Amino acid sequence: KYSILLTFVSLFRFIPESVSKMYFSRHKFDFQIRKLGSLPILIGISVCLGFGYFPYKLLTSALLGDEWFVPLDIFLLVGFYELIRGVYVVSINRHYASDNFKVGGFIPSTALLVFLSVVLPLIFLSLLGISGIPIGLTLGYLIVLLLGRLLQKRSHYSK
Repeated sequence: KYSILLTFVSLFRFIPESVSKMYFSRHKFDFQIRKLGSLPILIGISVCLGFGYFPYKLLTSALLGDEWFVPLDIFLLVGFYELIRGVYVVSINRHYASDNFKVGGFIPSTALLVFLSVVLPLIFLSLLGISGIPIGLTLGYLIVLLLGRLLQKRSHYSK
């Protein structure tokens, strides 16, 4: 069930992957990442994720049967995980494209992300069940994004 859900939700990856590729190819792309964090945008994304459940349920039910789809809450949690992961990928490529990319800072953050991506889902899985997996993965990406933001602000203050 979970792999079927991940296959469907991975369709949400195309927007951040496209933005990321534009940054990586260093095309002029005037897009404010900060606008993604505004309340109306977050509400819009939530509504889109919620409405995405109905085609998922319809397709899964028609092709595989009702026993193959997961509840709406799991669907939304996995959708938010995919979006946060997308923001991470876009931010890494944005920094790389702007020559603001330091490999020395990237390797520890990647190691931390790998560690958190293993540990947090296991912890939350034991506490919350299957919904703990996307919660743990989302928290791992959020922690690394927030640490990256703090380090970026510190480096701007030290210059």
